[in-house]
Amino acid sequence: MIRVIIFLVAVAVLAAFAVWIANNPGMIVIEWPLLHRNPVEVDIGLVVVALVVCAAAVIVLYEIARRIILFPEFLSLFMRRRRIARGYLAITRGLIAVGAGDPYAARRFAR
Repeated sequence: MIRVIIFLVAVAVLAAFAVWIANNPGMIVIEWPLLHRNPVEVDIGLVVVALVVCAAAVIVLYEIARRIILFPEFLSLFMRRRRIARGYLAITRGLIAVGAGDPYAARRFAR
């Protein structure tokens, strides 16, 4: 319940910020010497959207890099869990073969 309330408060704050930006239009003027002294005028709403898109892109690139770096560890963990599961399956089948009185199948699963 607390998570739902926190989520609703966060959505309300973001909506209030969006309404405030829409009701208070303005421009950001950037004067940079490399732009031949021509100032660049950008709407504040566009700057906010650009910042959100850039933040999302950074998060996505970080996750991709993290997954690439940690891939060997995840693969090792997967292989270890698969070996353990196959071992338990072989033990189970071997015990079933012993219980059924099939020595050949029991030896095969013991290997």
